[in-house]
Parts: sequence; C-alpha cells; structure tokens
Amino acid sequence: MLEQLGEVWHRVKKHAVLTLLFDKSASMAEQGKLGAAIKGAQGFLRRMDHEDQLRWMPFDDSVLLEGARGPKSRIGEQLSQSMVETRASGGTPLYDAVVTAFEELESLRRREGGEVRYGIVLLSDGQDTHSRS
Repeated sequence: MLEQLGEVWHRVKKHAVLTLLFDKSASMAEQGKLGAAIKGAQGFLRRMDHEDQLRWMPFDDSVLLEGARGPKSRIGEQLSQSMVETRASGGTPLYDAVVTAFEELESLRRREGGEVRYGIVLLSDGQDTHSRS
C-alpha cells in the first residue's frame, strides 16, 4: 500500500526545475570539502524524481552556464560522472554565482510559467572572494 502511495505521489506532484550551484573553487580543496560536497550532490541527485529538470552550474572564477541540463532520466548518469570529475581551482564569486542562477531561473519561470517548482541548491563552503555584485 505504501509503495502504491509513493508511485501516485510521483505521478501527480509538481515537478521541479532545480539548479545545482556547485562551488569548485580552490578553497573547496581544503579539508575534504570538495569530496563531501560531491557526495552530497550525488545523494541529492539520487533522490530527485526522474522527470525533474536539473541544471548543473559549477563555478570557480566564473559560472559554467553550459553545464548538463535536462530531466534526470536523461542526464542523471552524465551529471553524476561530471560531479566525480570536478576539480577545485580558482576564486569564489559566490554572490555572483547565486545572482546568475537566480536570474536564469526567473527568466525561465517567466517563459514557462508556474506549473513546476523552481529552486537553487547551493553546495559551497560559503566563502566569497571574487564577487562584483
């Protein structure tokens, strides 16, 4: 009975468009922070619904706007592998990265509407060293 309830929930719930904003700056190389963030991101990915839309935006000196994008069913494995291959380097424009992700999601929301939930998941040590915002 509980399994059937879970299946129904996944069919009728609002799906999500989520940006995984991932700090890969040099400060993340300290004390195993990058490895912990990768494991956390992979755990989050495993829990996402197959139809949820994901947007991978790693950042160091700049934000990678061309990262993997699409439904988990299509990009999930590729995204998990990209996470494993992430290396730490560069500065941390944390605030600029958040502003960029927010503006991109807001633009998408205006075009696509409110039929889905929009959100940003930020994985970072919280240090900002290079923002202009």
